Amino acid sequence: MLRRLAGVIVAVVAFVAAPLVAQADSITDLGVVYEATYALVGTGTGTETYQVTVTAQTSGSTLPGSFLTSLAIKIAPSIDSFSLVSGPAVSTLTAGGIDAKGCSGDGGGFVCDAFTPISMPGGLVTLILNETIETETLFTGALEASIKAEYCMVETGIESTDLNCPESQNGGITSRGISLTPVPEPITMVLGSTGLLVLGYAARRRLFALGVGSKPRRE
Repeated sequence: MLRRLAGVIVAVVAFVAAPLVAQADSITDLGVVYEATYALVGTGTGTETYQVTVTAQTSGSTLPGSFLTSLAIKIAPSIDSFSLVSGPAVSTLTAGGIDAKGCSGDGGGFVCDAFTPISMPGGLVTLILNETIETETLFTGALEASIKAEYCMVETGIESTDLNCPESQNGGITSRGISLTPVPEPITMVLGSTGLLVLGYAARRRLFALGVGSKPRRE
């Protein structure tokens, strides 16, 4: 009985040590599936910097012949600063949301990326940003963050590489609440898991020393 108890304790410690990633529901608009994740990557005096990943799976788009031209994300009421990590070709970041012409410069807290138009339906579009916000202002509630996207029915040729969409050719706008999914930093997961495993091993050795369990006998 005591040996089983020792085994259960070690198993529980090992389970806790396994990194867990919270899951949030994606959203679908105009046939495109959007997801957004974040990880804390730095802190300052009264500020936190998050790396935010926004994805748009466009293969199910209901706007064939149109182009995805911009994406915007809002993770807090306001943004202190932001920078591009990676994104679609010719990504150009501006503060503000989206209107019928694309990135509008209006809308507090939004960061918008205008890029070379991507033909619909296409594949996976990924935008990664670093955003610095005031401490403890990150939107973590269900559908509390916001995402926007703009589609344009641009002509072929030179207009298909224009970052501005003529309002008369607007093909649709996504503007929806989205839940941010927290993703633990890799180094945090490694250190946390390693530390808990060491504690579990030490606890098991301690139990053996006290006679609670015994080492397996070799055949």
